[in-house]
Amino acid sequence: MEIHPIAYISSPFKKKFGIPRQAGLVQNTLSKICFCQPYNNADALRYIDEYDRLWLIWQFSENLVDKSNWLPLVRPPRLGGDKRAGVFATRAPYRPNNLCLSCVELVNCDTSDIESPFLIVRGADLLDATPIYDIKPYMPFSDAFDVEHGGFKDNHPDVFLEIIFSDELQDKARKIYNGCINNQKSPYYDLISLYSFENLIGAILECLECDPRPAYHEDKNRQYGFDFACFDIKFIVKNKSLQVVDVLEASD
Repeated sequence: MEIHPIAYISSPFKKKFGIPRQAGLVQNTLSKICFCQPYNNADALRYIDEYDRLWLIWQFSENLVDKSNWLPLVRPPRLGGDKRAGVFATRAPYRPNNLCLSCVELVNCDTSDIESPFLIVRGADLLDATPIYDIKPYMPFSDAFDVEHGGFKDNHPDVFLEIIFSDELQDKARKIYNGCINNQKSPYYDLISLYSFENLIGAILECLECDPRPAYHEDKNRQYGFDFACFDIKFIVKNKSLQVVDVLEASD
């Protein structure tokens, strides 16, 4: 089967590090889906705004795997990075066909320009410029199940960090944000303009609360960098607290 992208997503996640491990974990995240020719037809989106959520079928485009060298066992972060599980029993990014499925909230469908329609979605866990191969509506009556077993995640619940983000650094972030908003030539303007400053900071805090570090990292003195839209966030983790130590303007 030969498939082609129907769209690409504009996302605040410019690098793989820091992307939420699942869709919907960071509800403040907004992304824009722009369609490729010949799929940039407003008719293809008729009635889509009647749905609250959508399924995105997309590609792990930065994780291209030689199918002849695919691995049947992977190391899920949820298991600490030292235990193996079957690739089809996980949502690991390294898969034979590099395909993924994410459920996102539909915020807006704009078809005012019939040749350049776009969607705004919330909660996507996609790297910026990721190709999307299909979009399907989420159907609550058939897609939602009350299940008893959720695999190894049942015994490894999410752990959220306390975030220390000083007023001084938030003021620094606001100046960077304002600089992007006031400069329509900024490569971040189109995406940043979807957010208020408060919502943008809220999205960053949600990402950091999920602890973007690899599960096996325990070095308390190590500084990490996390890119989000126009920001390069520097942070350290001690015990269950994450401290933002600097906020820089991200490189293009």
